[in-house]
Amino acid sequence: MTQSRKIPITNKSTGKLTMGKAANVQAAAKPRTAQRDDRATASELPSERQDSPIANTLAAEHIDSSQPAASGHDLTQDVNKKKGPPVENLEQFIAYAYSRQGQRITLKPAVEKAICRHPKLSEEARSRLLRLAGDDLLLAVPRQLLLIVRDIAGYPVLNSEMRNFVRQVLEMHPAFSRPELKSALGNQPDAPGPESAMAMLVTSDFSALPDLKRDKPLRSKDFDELRANAAYCLAVWFTETRGLSIEKINQLLYETLWRPMSPGAKDETVRLRSLTEIRDLAGVGLACATFKRQSDEMAYVVADAGKKLTNASEHVTALTMRNEQLRRDLDERDRRLAALDQALESERRDHAHTRAHLQDDFEQLRTRLLRRIKAEVNLLTEGLHALRRDPPKVHVMEDHAERALDALRKAIKELEDDE
Repeated sequence: MTQSRKIPITNKSTGKLTMGKAANVQAAAKPRTAQRDDRATASELPSERQDSPIANTLAAEHIDSSQPAASGHDLTQDVNKKKGPPVENLEQFIAYAYSRQGQRITLKPAVEKAICRHPKLSEEARSRLLRLAGDDLLLAVPRQLLLIVRDIAGYPVLNSEMRNFVRQVLEMHPAFSRPELKSALGNQPDAPGPESAMAMLVTSDFSALPDLKRDKPLRSKDFDELRANAAYCLAVWFTETRGLSIEKINQLLYETLWRPMSPGAKDETVRLRSLTEIRDLAGVGLACATFKRQSDEMAYVVADAGKKLTNASEHVTALTMRNEQLRRDLDERDRRLAALDQALESERRDHAHTRAHLQDDFEQLRTRLLRRIKAEVNLLTEGLHALRRDPPKVHVMEDHAERALDALRKAIKELEDDE
């Protein structure tokens, strides 16, 4: 049984899209040799199944439309029976990536050198590729392109061109329509950090985005796949543009994507089903190995901290004992100082009393001696007057001198007795 349909054909020079009549094709399975011929490699554009409109469009774009075609039958036979032309420029390689529909792609050295001869995308080529990227609603391809960008070494122009194209694809996708996410993609100064941007993206309600509502609405499973693809694209983008480590990306994805999407049921059967349905063993192994390494590092840090804590505790105990001993010594010193202060105060009071008494005795002695000395000075003065008379009265002088001497001797004796 045969079927007839039309396929889109793009003029390579003008970019104009027209619909051409496709040839009747056999619905039966292809022979094994034909199937082997249809397998895609990184150095050639694949010829996809006949029911893939993307593959037909890609193959048709690389047919020189300037050459006359006898009929739509001949053109379709060329598309479906022959492999695509070798990848010679960046447009062809990106188109090849989109024909893989999210499957892993590789860039062989020969293809890389060929692309580097034409590393820039023209405006027409960019427009064609952006139209092609618009059909990738689930963002299955940009992550594969970013991973290829990370493997490109020594070709900065090609690296920058592919990264800019992926950024343009992400910015025009409804999932990245928020200004904050576009600012994060552009690494602007006021852009949110990786944690905030990733949380903002993962928690977005994609079902409310009008641009995602096409002829065939997306299912809940499709929205989950879109959420995961968008998060992985942003993770690889941050790794490429901000230099985040694998450990940081692993933790970021766990906090924002993996843990919220894990089953919250306590039923072990539900959890066991989720565990045994894991298919991406390499990714799970890498994530678990990263967590295991981080756990081992934290365990080492905890053990080392425990040893340091034990040593610190012993040191604190020794310091506490030393502190108690010093406190007791200080208390003893304070008691001795208090006793000395009391003794000093008592001595001060006694000294003050003694000084007061001595001062009083001194004043009394001074007064008495002064009075006596003045009296004796008067006697001696009178005796001198008597000697100066004519004739001199010696007996008066002798009397006054003896009286003065007796008084002075008496005063001296009193002073000696007071000692």
